[in-house]
Amino acid sequence: MLCRGETVSGKPYYAFIKIKPSRFSAFERAQQEPESFDLYDYGDVLNFDYAHTPPQEVIDKMRAQYGGNL
Repeated sequence: MLCRGETVSGKPYYAFIKIKPSRFSAFERAQQEPESFDLYDYGDVLNFDYAHTPPQEVIDKMRAQYGGNL
């Protein structure tokens, strides 16, 4: 799953996360709350960078390795 947001200091980021099924609902709720949260609490961070949008080559790599509709 592609997650986008801002760090506590306001720096934009994107992250591809392999979310544990048992934590998916909690992850969705955390994204809606104004408080910060730790991505690692919800699954494995597969790729992370400080930018609003991942480059196409990163999207292609994630799609090739993990499948899915990103």
